[in-house]
Amino acid sequence: MSEYKQERRRYKRVFFSGQDDLAAILKISDNHEEFLTVFVNDLSEVGLGFAVKRDQKDKIITGSQLTLKKIRGSEHLGFITDWKLEVLWVLDCDELEHVGFGCRFLDMPQAVREKIRDHVKAWRNGGIRL
Repeated sequence: MSEYKQERRRYKRVFFSGQDDLAAILKISDNHEEFLTVFVNDLSEVGLGFAVKRDQKDKIITGSQLTLKKIRGSEHLGFITDWKLEVLWVLDCDELEHVGFGCRFLDMPQAVREKIRDHVKAWRNGGIRL
């Protein structure tokens, strides 16, 4: 049996580490001017994963909608601004310093999805760096 697991995800994604220093600025609610800076863990054409420090986890709940104002730390992702996200899942392990969230993009135009897909492919193939 191969030591590598076959990737079964429908959409390819690129993963980032804390050393990449890739952050997203999220608006928590349309009714308030509260913003939260989060660490981007992964990105695909249909969504992104991020993490927050444990003391900020209660600001975000499954099913809520957020606005991704911008991504900081990569000149290649400057086109991703003011997109709606829906929180699909939360990964909260007491042993970890951060809490993870998985989100999907809402109403993302096909042209933008394709641009993200191209960037993910280039990152995965080592063609671009942050």
